[in-house]
Amino acid sequence: MKNEFYALSFQPEALEQLDQETLMTAIRVEAHVLDMIMQRPSAPGAGAHTRLQNFRRLTQCYSQRFGDVQPDLQWALRIAALFQTYLESAGQASYPYEPLLRPEIREADFRQLVATRRSVRAFAGEAEDRQLEQIIAYGTWAPNSCNAQALRYVVVKNPEIRRQLRTRGNHSIVAVLADLRFYSDGDIECPCHDTGAAVQNMLLGCHVLGLGACYMTDLAINGEKYRTLLQVAPYEKITALLWIGQCQQQALAPVRRQPAEVVRYL
Repeated sequence: MKNEFYALSFQPEALEQLDQETLMTAIRVEAHVLDMIMQRPSAPGAGAHTRLQNFRRLTQCYSQRFGDVQPDLQWALRIAALFQTYLESAGQASYPYEPLLRPEIREADFRQLVATRRSVRAFAGEAEDRQLEQIIAYGTWAPNSCNAQALRYVVVKNPEIRRQLRTRGNHSIVAVLADLRFYSDGDIECPCHDTGAAVQNMLLGCHVLGLGACYMTDLAINGEKYRTLLQVAPYEKITALLWIGQCQQQALAPVRRQPAEVVRYL
């Protein structure tokens, strides 16, 4: 199916028509591509110089219109400088890898975190705003398609909207939306993949903070009723709802299948 909302254009004559968010997303995506090229042990392709030239048009346009203090832009300019060195060395320049950061978390602790998380549907109170902000921050660190960072989050606080969403219980509601303008033409799968990765981060974050959460997703949540209530733009798609709140108990843990039951080796 065609993604009719895809709007990114890297043609010079179109840059002035892009708003700040769209232009920065284009910069993030293109910088991501340059970064990937440099990590491959091979000589630059035939279009590498043109790609860098077009990328610099993006960054120059952004700097002239919106300034150059945005952290994303500073990262992108560093990638452009590294890519210039990569081209000048015909691909022989060493990529500036950073030391692998290993978190100080024992494997047993991580396993406990993952294995004891449950979907919670009985809540004793809402999450605090600072907790929701922290949980959403965990979601933004999830891997996403081409570093477009195209997910948006709606925290539902209006009592009337909550009532019409027919939620039961005293819990917070966070909707996850995908901005379809930033997914490739024809790509309707990646928004769901990005959402799944972000939501898993958020669910584990809830568990760490001592909160319960439930992940809701089906075709109905992107229907007309939900879209109207959540004031969703035409180019946005509701991909998930999360119930988050205080809890004192959780449901019985289901038995999980063993790896030997679900793995095939070829």
